[in-house]
Amino acid sequence: MPLEGSAISTEGLNRIIDINHKAKEARLEPGVTLKDLESELNKFGLSFKAQPTESLAFTGGAVSTCASGTRGFRYGSIRNYIKELSIILANGSLIRIKRGEISARKRKFSFSLDDKSFHFNLHTYNMPSVKTQAG
Repeated sequence: MPLEGSAISTEGLNRIIDINHKAKEARLEPGVTLKDLESELNKFGLSFKAQPTESLAFTGGAVSTCASGTRGFRYGSIRNYIKELSIILANGSLIRIKRGEISARKRKFSFSLDDKSFHFNLHTYNMPSVKTQAG
């Protein structure tokens, strides 16, 4: 953290709770590495194709950054494979969000869960004008 803030380590939250090989679904904690997830999926003849390039990355970090890696061109980013998130907020409350239930409108989130209202803006980043390999 360059100026201020807090960091939370999720390395101890490393359990794969369930793999439903028939439904091709997994429930896991954010500290599970992509390598460990892939290893467990392989036992069922499954593979997580959308994983980022770094296999030792934690799944929670990959999800929070919408990681894709070199396989992203073929399989898309990790966000396409997320059906539901359970999130612990800074105040300790737990929220569960299913895919498609909440979305941003004009870079603003506004929603209610369990009688609590949430309102916040997405950051806007201005990219510098630089020459890239793509042109």
